[in-house]
Amino acid sequence: MDNNNNQPIDKIINSVKNSVSSIFSKEDVINLLEQTRNNRTFSEDEIDHLCNGFESYIGKEHDHMKFINEKDIELSINHENKVIVETISLNTDNVGDILGQYFHEVNDHQANKTSQL
Repeated sequence: MDNNNNQPIDKIINSVKNSVSSIFSKEDVINLLEQTRNNRTFSEDEIDHLCNGFESYIGKEHDHMKFINEKDIELSINHENKVIVETISLNTDNVGDILGQYFHEVNDHQANKTSQL
């Protein structure tokens, strides 16, 4: 998520600043372009990086049992007297909360990087 994604918008903004007037004020057009700066898609590499980061985040920062709904685990015993886990339900509320925390930290980190430029 580098600053290169903003270069085309920056060029357009500079063009608008130096252009002839229209029915829209330059400020209106610039404001609209500024709003699009934050609306972008992620590249495959960025998605992979975010997913790998999340895997690492939950591995280091969180108790894995928070992800499991302990009341909804089905076990069985096979003919060798070994316990078999048949099904495990996820506690989707906790997964969502931790995912939200992770993306807030990523966003804060990105905002700090951008403000230092």
